[in-house]
Amino acid sequence: MDAVSSWTLSGGTLDISENDSGITLQSLSGASSQSNISLGSNDLTLVETETALYAGTFSGTGSLTKDGAGT
Repeated sequence: MDAVSSWTLSGGTLDISENDSGITLQSLSGASSQSNISLGSNDLTLVETETALYAGTFSGTGSLTKDGAGT
């Protein structure tokens, strides 16, 4: 899973910890505080062009990079 257009989490987990490399998302959103993104040691890059809300958590030792004009 190298390039994905968008993800909306409504609780549950997006697990990228077993991926061979990091992933890039064009959008990430989800208003549930019960959502989690399990990074493991991978990197997640967000290329947001519009404003989006993600209320969940991130776990693991990987990193989050935000790129783009969105907030």
